[in-house]
Amino acid sequence: NLIEAKPPYAVAVNLQFIPKTKHAEHLLCEGDQVEVIAPVTGG
Repeated sequence: NLIEAKPPYAVAVNLQFIPKTKHAEHLLCEGDQVEVIAPVTGG
């Protein structure tokens, strides 16, 4: 685990959602943009 994100969170690579079941097998390439998105609660 390269980041300290705690579930729940979503991951997108180059604006493409990566399902949790595919995180471990998804290969990153040089220049890929990775976003880790955590839900925000409250109003």
